[in-house]
Parts: sequence; structure tokens; C-alpha cells
Amino acid sequence: MNAYYFSIIIYLYYLAYKEKLAEENLKIFSQNILKEYQKSISEYLLCTYLEDLTINSTFDLIRQNLNGWELMPEYDRKSMILDDIIDVFLIYYAIYTEKNIDSLRESIKVILGTNIFSFLNNVPGPQKVSTIESYKKFIKTIFYEDLAEGDIEDDLNRFVEILVDIYKSKEIEDAKLEALDKKEIVRYENLLNKKVVEKIIKPFKIFNLKDEENIEKFSFHRSVFADAKILEKILDEVIERLYYEFTEFLLKFLIEKHQIDYKEVLFNDENALIYLFDLIESHDIKVNTLIGYKSKFSSYEKELEFKKLEDKSNKIKTPQSSNIVVAIDSNEILINFTKCEIEIKDINLEEKFEKLEKDDKGRLLYNITNDIIIPFEREELQSLISDTQKEISLKIEYQYQVNEKISGAAITFRPKKYFETK
Repeated sequence: MNAYYFSIIIYLYYLAYKEKLAEENLKIFSQNILKEYQKSISEYLLCTYLEDLTINSTFDLIRQNLNGWELMPEYDRKSMILDDIIDVFLIYYAIYTEKNIDSLRESIKVILGTNIFSFLNNVPGPQKVSTIESYKKFIKTIFYEDLAEGDIEDDLNRFVEILVDIYKSKEIEDAKLEALDKKEIVRYENLLNKKVVEKIIKPFKIFNLKDEENIEKFSFHRSVFADAKILEKILDEVIERLYYEFTEFLLKFLIEKHQIDYKEVLFNDENALIYLFDLIESHDIKVNTLIGYKSKFSSYEKELEFKKLEDKSNKIKTPQSSNIVVAIDSNEILINFTKCEIEIKDINLEEKFEKLEKDDKGRLLYNITNDIIIPFEREELQSLISDTQKEISLKIEYQYQVNEKISGAAITFRPKKYFETK
């Protein structure tokens, strides 16, 4: 019977105070019933054990009873609110009547189900003030009590603490279920190694200076951090990012070794290609490779000449943000890869933990998602991060050799500053 009594009370509350489509006489009728039987309703709710409702699936029965009873416009659509009203009514009822934390936690888990995140995202944050007012009015309407501000804060803080605990436990539990095992990690490492050879190593084999003297060694090391749950979907993105980082690293390296002469120009300077070809001519560069990105050279001087150069040259891309074009003779430089190692490993948590603030209980405050800051014990957070995030580390060792002469020419683009007139 509890499910039916609760259904009637909740539906009257919905009509009386929450549904804008309810006609005025229906609102007044519902309000009058709630006021007339306020004492009986209050005593009934206070005498009903929350634990019994939780065990006996009463909350599900309430939803079944009220399914299809939301008021709807005849020829229009509306945002559905009755399900939310049911959740809020039951939550407010629970945190007001149940002071046992364990019993309240179990009831909240059953009431909200998968809606835990929605409440956690709003109650402590953007809707905190409106939640306080809403809870205060609810208690006044249903239980006819004016709660003190301190009591309201205590009830809602207890609710938020339970929400945090439920959500955190669920995240840790889900993370363990979805964690990568050793076989999966090895499989992903093998896939990444193949992609590294194809996408990073292979394009740079064109740097093949034939001279065994003065060969030196160098290394490149970069890491990318990835969500373990979606790792398989983003392997190509990971490789593309590492490829771009290696390309930019190599360009800076060649500039430092005085292998590339360059000129900085405005992004819309139509003489940019003239400067590039002047540099090529002045250093007598036999261009066979173009490195870089520029969306277009339409209407630029020497546009057709550059197009011919582009058609006969090897091409190595850089990201759009790099705004550089390099014309180079790859036969004058040696890049010989001697070792390539890619590894998927746990993140160094010591560095991460040092940057986190702590609450008054010494727990680490971690932004789990959407700026929701949740306190974690050290072991809890270590478990969550180890299961959900991975570091993809790429180490490349290579031999290099360069000539004394300039091997490449480049133009780098920059935006026009507001005070420049030319």
C-alpha cells in the first residue's frame, strides 16, 4: 500500500506546485488537499521506515503508478518533469526523515540509480542556492516545519557527501572492470609499434646522406596521456600527435645545427614565396623535399613555380598551427633510426599528487569530470588513475650527420599585429 499512498501524495505535490500546465482550479484543489490532510500526510511519512521502502522496491512501484500521468499540451511539446519531481520528492523525504548514514546511502542509490551524476553535477554547484530554497519549501509544505538554515545545510551536506561517496565508489568499481590487462597492453603496443614504423620512421628515411664520417647520436622522447577506455579508438590520433611532435623537434634541431636558413613573414604577405626562392637560390639548394603547412598560396607571387616544386618533391606534413614551409635537400642530411621503443605504462602519480590540493581531512581533491572535485584517499585515487589513464611513451634513438653548407630554406608565418600598417 505504501507505493499507492506515496504516488498520490507525490502527484498532488506535482499538480499543486510544479506543473505549469495545471489549470488554476486544479492547482488550488491539489493545494487544499495537501493542506487539509497535512498532519496525516506528515505523520504517515514520518512513521514509514525508509529501509522498508528500499527493500520492497517501493520506489519502482511509485514510478510505475505515475507513468503516463504527466500533463501534456494538446498540440505542442514540453520538457518532461514528472520523473524529476519524483526523484526530488523521494530524496528530500529521505534526507529529512533518515539520519542513519548507511540506510540513507542505500536508499539514495536505489532512488537515483544512474541519475547520481546529474544530481552531483548540480546540487553542490550551479543549483546549490535553488536547492536550499527548494528543500526549505518542501519541508514547510509537506511536514509543516520551518527548518533552521543550519539544519538545512547539515541535511544537504550529508546528501552531497553520500552522493560523492556513491559516485566515487562506482567510478573505482567501473574502472577496475574496464582496466586493461597485460595481454591488451601488449597488443596495443604492437599495433603502435607498427604505426610508428609506417607513419614516423618511414617518411624520414629520405634523409640519406652517403657519408660515414662525423656521424653523431641523438634521441627523442615524448609521452602522450590517454584514456585507457578509449585507447583502441584513438591509436591513430596518438601516432599523429607523436609524428607532429617529432617533425617539429627535427625542424628545430636542424635550425640549431644551422642547416636551415629562414625568413619570418606576415601570414598574408604575397611576396612570401619570393623570399623562399631567393633563399633557395642564394644557398644553391637542390630541393627534393617540402616540410610544413600553409593552407594556400593563392594569388601569391611565384605561386605556379611553387606548385611545380611541390609536385616533384617529397612531402612531410606539420600541424596547421606550425605555419612553416621548408624546402630542403634531404640528400645533404642523414637521419638513421637505430632504436624505436613504444611503451604503455602507468602514469607517474607522485608528480600528479604533488599538484593536488587537500581537504581538511587530508584527502586529495581530484577533478574527476566536469569540474566536479571529489576527495579521495591516496590509495583510492591511485587505483582509479592506474586503471583509467595510461602514459604512451615513445623513445627514438637515431644517428645524424649534416654538412657544413645550408641544406634547407624556410619561411615562417606570423599574424599581423594590430599596430602594423604594412
